Amino acid sequence: MGRQSLRIVIVLGILVTIVGGTGIFANITDRATAGPNDIQSAARSGEADLKIEPGNWNQLNVDCPVADLSGFVHDDTDVGQFAFTASNPGDSYDGAVCIKNAALAPVDITATVIDLADLDVACGGSELPDLTCGLDGTGAPQAGELAAHLTIDMDAVDCFNTATVYQDNPTQRLDEYTAVPLYGGAGETPLSANNAFCAHIVLAYDAATTDAEALVAQSDKVTWRFAFDGAAR
Repeated sequence: MGRQSLRIVIVLGILVTIVGGTGIFANITDRATAGPNDIQSAARSGEADLKIEPGNWNQLNVDCPVADLSGFVHDDTDVGQFAFTASNPGDSYDGAVCIKNAALAPVDITATVIDLADLDVACGGSELPDLTCGLDGTGAPQAGELAAHLTIDMDAVDCFNTATVYQDNPTQRLDEYTAVPLYGGAGETPLSANNAFCAHIVLAYDAATTDAEALVAQSDKVTWRFAFDGAAR
């Protein structure tokens, strides 16, 4: 290489170095950053959240606080649906309870008899052949025989017009009433969010009970509670 050419290369190298140092040649990538972001989820009710209120059965409607859905505030209630003396097979009684879906999702609702106690509290004259009637040697009631002859028919109805039945369910024995679909379930429409209905409950002393069975079941006392379970769809 001649001296002239070498001088040209040296000069060009110096120029590239100078230009690069002054920032005229920019980087081929760059980043610009925005400020920090912040998002927080709002508090929500549980996916399944049932509220319950006592109801009085009035044939055409049920007396419960459904006129104002905010009136449903109880998770549990101590008010029962039945308190009577079942005298004869074939007797039946009506009761009601009001249920609200306070969650944000539709729910399927089942009903179950819990805390069932069937007690033989006394011996009637015609019951004496029953060796388990009345109190035992410690003064505690013995096992009763009445629960097996009681049936439950529980349907979901419109609280304001009980002739409108949302879901008609089969009659089952009281002592076998477990996880029975009340509103929703397979092939049925679930209870939508922030909506309510009433359960019309018919408790019956099974008319198919024989005279012999009724004699053994006399003076028995059955106590229980209904539990309602909701599962979000």
